[in-house]
Amino acid sequence: MNKTLEQFFRDAASASIIDFALRATVVDGERVTFYVHPHGKDGETLDFTVTGNVLTPPGEFPPMTGPKPDASVTIERLGDRYCAVTGPDERGMAMGIAANPDQTAAESLSSALDFARERLTA
Repeated sequence: MNKTLEQFFRDAASASIIDFALRATVVDGERVTFYVHPHGKDGETLDFTVTGNVLTPPGEFPPMTGPKPDASVTIERLGDRYCAVTGPDERGMAMGIAANPDQTAAESLSSALDFARERLTA
């Protein structure tokens, strides 16, 4: 189980650590991630993805706001990479994200799941 940000701060406070450094990044122009660690001191570092005001640790996914009732996304495995394709819309059009050979298997799965989450809640 991943440590919560609250527990991270509580543990740091018990070690008299009150100052932190935070580095935020926008991934692919969409997903916001950050890590936080004690400023100028040895200590633990926590990573999160930010969706609105919801913090999600690595390996977990933010809660969906609710799927569209007619939405569907298929995630396919192509060797050790993943892609995702939406079902056709009312015009018969589908959208997708291709497996990226420059990504690791975990990164391609994360991209496919991010695409699926975005399309199902759009």
